[in-house]
Amino acid sequence: LRGVVHAAGVLADGVLTDMTLDQLDRAMAPKVQGAWNLHMATRNAPLDFFVLFSSVASVLGSPGQANYAAGNAMLDALAHTRRAEGLPATAINWGPWGGAGMAAEAKRSDAVKSRGMGLLPPGQGLELLGKLMRGSAAQVAVMDAHWSDLLRLMGERHPALLAEIVSEVQEAGGDTPGGRVDQAFLQRLFDADAASRQSLASDYIQQELARIMGIEPGQLEIDQPLSTFGLDSLLALELKNNLEGRLDFTLPMARLMEGPSIASLAEETVRLIVGGEAASAAGKAGDGWTPLLALRATGSKPPLFLLPALGGDVQCYADLVQHLGEDQPVYAFRPRGVDQDLPPHQTMDAMIADYAAALRALQPQGPYRLAGWSTGGIYAFALAEWLVRAGENVSLVAMLDTPLPSICDEVDVEDDARFFCNLINFANCFTGSKVRVDYEQLLPLTPEQRFQTALSEARRQGTVPADAPEDFIRRLVHVGEANVRVIRSYRPTALDAKVYLFVPTIKGGLADISGQEMPKDADHGWRAEVGQTMELQEVPGDHFTMMIGNSAAQLARKLTSLMQFAGSNSGSRVTVTPAAAPRR
Repeated sequence: LRGVVHAAGVLADGVLTDMTLDQLDRAMAPKVQGAWNLHMATRNAPLDFFVLFSSVASVLGSPGQANYAAGNAMLDALAHTRRAEGLPATAINWGPWGGAGMAAEAKRSDAVKSRGMGLLPPGQGLELLGKLMRGSAAQVAVMDAHWSDLLRLMGERHPALLAEIVSEVQEAGGDTPGGRVDQAFLQRLFDADAASRQSLASDYIQQELARIMGIEPGQLEIDQPLSTFGLDSLLALELKNNLEGRLDFTLPMARLMEGPSIASLAEETVRLIVGGEAASAAGKAGDGWTPLLALRATGSKPPLFLLPALGGDVQCYADLVQHLGEDQPVYAFRPRGVDQDLPPHQTMDAMIADYAAALRALQPQGPYRLAGWSTGGIYAFALAEWLVRAGENVSLVAMLDTPLPSICDEVDVEDDARFFCNLINFANCFTGSKVRVDYEQLLPLTPEQRFQTALSEARRQGTVPADAPEDFIRRLVHVGEANVRVIRSYRPTALDAKVYLFVPTIKGGLADISGQEMPKDADHGWRAEVGQTMELQEVPGDHFTMMIGNSAAQLARKLTSLMQFAGSNSGSRVTVTPAAAPRR
């Protein structure tokens, strides 16, 4: 027998991954182009078979990975085209395999099973491949489907081709999309008092999240941000869809983008489901602003406090927190106005006064340990200034590739669309995507059209989730613009505390994103401008990659060493109050 088996690219994963859209484009391009090249090169060859390894994603869909599903659908279409031309072709839409491939990686097996599929044993897969090569079908889907679970997770999104299977599941008494609301739990929720409602909702969300992630519920602390569990945007979307389907309510995507914990998500769930008086009781704490967010609340060491980068994002610290270890408590500040419709700070003095109050409520006395990446280091420096003036002991200030405040001097904060484009490009740099939104191409449009077009492009790229509310995105923009004004209003002075400036081995990142020529000094001009001497610490990577992967691990080791040294040279006793920071 003579033939071609096309198995390039990602083999039969069927799994939602953390890959960015740009990475998926690069992964799919060789697979699709390779299939087409094989088709053209063998059109006149006397082949007995021509087999294309496609994915079940093109049959059932793959939320958040439209281009991946589309790429595999092209392979399906090619098979049908060849058949129409009288040429041999079979496209196999493989489900996830065991033993190899992305689905078989550590911790993914349970996650795949939680999505209503089992892993195909390689021996069985190869046996099926042999049979299908001798068959006459142009396209065949092969998966170990647990139909009741799979249909429940798909909700109302099931393709028409599954109509007969849906009917069979319904006749067999299985759980179906139309009848999956958990009425029993909802009744318990309505019958319970306010305190019990919060506990019930927390337990429910903890169980559902554990099932989605394929881990034990006890491993999920209810007060930690979901991001610290490795919950990516696609898993967050699945959690949202499942909770909405089971509890018959609408959970705004913004709530999942704001770094919630299980506990805070339970508060919001109770508020949205129960409403009225109970909603008011459950939502009291959520109406105000909480400056501090616990990235890791447990551990015996003194806490490390992280200051947010421009716009208020603390996701940039996810890898660093994981590498710092379970015994290191870590808290991050969130700017006012990101999570609620509140006016953002307009001056550094006002912002730092609120931050300092929250800091001292959690840790009444020093020594304090502060750090911040990029412009977050400017806030860390300003907070250290405030604490030192108040007579507090600041044992560590770590500025992670932090520029002088003058980096914001030329930033346009009057044009929302231009600023939004800058935020999109900044976020894409952090994820490694080379995709950019060119504001200059939007200039022929009206200001409102520019913003809407930029938002549509950000959603298309995956930088912004497709169902993220526009009002939330506009809040991010307005807080970011206010943050720029805050930095412009700040004039740092030399600090009587140990300051470390971490610089990446690959230079030029700050100049690239700001469009400004940076000072040639190794310390970005801090000593010349402020009179502050800094100890330089070099870490691998560039301005963005220094915060992820192995670079983040090295950064964490250096920070841990510096914090240990600072602790051994301090006679002050640290007390951390085991309670949330005050709501203001």
